[in-house]
Amino acid sequence: SMLRSDLTIVCSSHEKSLLTHHYKIPSNKVALASFFYPEPQNFQLSPSYEKRANFVTIGNFHHHPNVDSFCFLKDHIWPLIHKKIPNAEMHIYGAYPTKENFNLTNQRQNFFVKGPADTLDILQNYRVLLAPLRFGSGIKGKIADSWTHFTPLVTTPIGSEGMSEESLIDKDWDINQYCKPKNWGGLSSSTSPENFANDAIELYNNKELWLNSQANGIKL
Repeated sequence: SMLRSDLTIVCSSHEKSLLTHHYKIPSNKVALASFFYPEPQNFQLSPSYEKRANFVTIGNFHHHPNVDSFCFLKDHIWPLIHKKIPNAEMHIYGAYPTKENFNLTNQRQNFFVKGPADTLDILQNYRVLLAPLRFGSGIKGKIADSWTHFTPLVTTPIGSEGMSEESLIDKDWDINQYCKPKNWGGLSSSTSPENFANDAIELYNNKELWLNSQANGIKL
């Protein structure tokens, strides 16, 4: 159908590169409509590393990739983090939660479903955002929201698609390069619960890595 169409519009340079290089769609039939965010404001007023605590994630509960990531986080990742950082809490914010969604809360493990957030400014109170996305397409709003609120994050290669300097260039890219910590606003190469939890713990406890990731996120 793309070959029969005059133009296919995509919001991620990752998708544009995939269509033109892998599926051989002519480049004149694919256009990039980027997802724009305003420049982050009032960085000097944002809480410091020391004044932040706990983990956070956000996402609409009507969106299946979000709900899957929340359940995967609760069942397979958070127990590993909680074992190493028992005083830290995990907070999930999102619109349209059901009673079943709220039942994910586990007070003994400091895992809480909070429901809708009044403002995204709450992200600045947390040290690390977690986004263990296992499927989905396009760029991820929660990642851009995290960066524009000066909060580093941990995600998967799926989550980081189209969210790097390298992916802004219309050429073949290497995911192992643009997921490296020095180039990104957090850590984004984990594909297993164990590695994801280790990345979350490292970013939470390593101030130098956290500050470097925060700076990269603002730049991106």
